Amino acid sequence: LSPHGTLAVGQTQDHLVRFFDAAGKSLGTFGREGEGPGEFRQMDFAGWVGDTLWVHDYALTRFSFISPARKLVRTVGAAHEIVVPGDTVQTAMVVGAVSVYRDGTQLLNAVLPSTVSERPGWADDDQRTGSRLVLVTVSPKGRFERLVSFEPTDDCGMVMMRRYAFCGHPKVGLGPGAELLA
Repeated sequence: LSPHGTLAVGQTQDHLVRFFDAAGKSLGTFGREGEGPGEFRQMDFAGWVGDTLWVHDYALTRFSFISPARKLVRTVGAAHEIVVPGDTVQTAMVVGAVSVYRDGTQLLNAVLPSTVSERPGWADDDQRTGSRLVLVTVSPKGRFERLVSFEPTDDCGMVMMRRYAFCGHPKVGLGPGAELLA
């Protein structure tokens, strides 16, 4: 929902965004399947910067900015790995964009290498969370700015992402013979 009451709904299967006014009247759509300007392959997050909608496309590693008139304003490359100049150890791999700010700073989810000795210097887990999934900001040019947080882990030591619960007691599952298990 934009600050002015416009609702944008991502239709990932159709590779487009539908726009509605505050009364629910359709204002039109933006986007189509593809890799060119105004096209999407795998939309995963969207948000507003003022009255401009941004949509992150994970497959194309970019943000598309869409005007209130449903026209492409610009595209900006999203970081796909986090590298700090002078850091000699492995980098962190970006697994998703969470937000982009007015100044172009990106808020990203990234996965750290599995062993502590391979982690970059900025990834010191002083809270001892044991998590490998981090939330970081990078500059508009993709340079590391700061570690925001470590994602918490659950009882099984798995990272708890906002959209998925990895640990717990499943109600139903499939056995080796494809039978349902309760």
